[in-house]
Amino acid sequence: MEIWERERDRVLLGAVEGEDHDGWMIGPVTVTCDGDAAAVLDRCRAVMAVMLPWPRETWPTPEAWETLLPAWFVEACAAPSASGELCTPWPLGAWTGVFAEDWRPWFWWDARVLSDDVFELEIAIDGFPFGEAAMRWLLVAAGARSAEGTLEF
Repeated sequence: MEIWERERDRVLLGAVEGEDHDGWMIGPVTVTCDGDAAAVLDRCRAVMAVMLPWPRETWPTPEAWETLLPAWFVEACAAPSASGELCTPWPLGAWTGVFAEDWRPWFWWDARVLSDDVFELEIAIDGFPFGEAAMRWLLVAAGARSAEGTLEF
């Protein structure tokens, strides 16, 4: 089974103990929030659950994504940039386009809340550097304050 075939299940239910990661490196990311780690993680899961899986032949239009994805995420993607931001907002079409590509350099592996302020996310990557900007934007838009490890901001 390819790594992406169970990605949606891992987003919603977590990785199965002993699940084969097929040679991909599993990179931990410690995500810090402002007392709402469980809610931030739930927001990330909600977006990822909508994104996975969409076959190319039924890939939604940019307009359709505006109704399929959670409103808070769509609004965050439409927000103008402000100085001092952790990360520049991604236009919705650019962000969803990462998932339409034949190859994505990272996959959601697992996540768990460690405390009110912190959750750990594990992502499967094929090496360094990897195109982490889409994952960084998801975390920032969901309310994360910082991240350390495989992905940092």
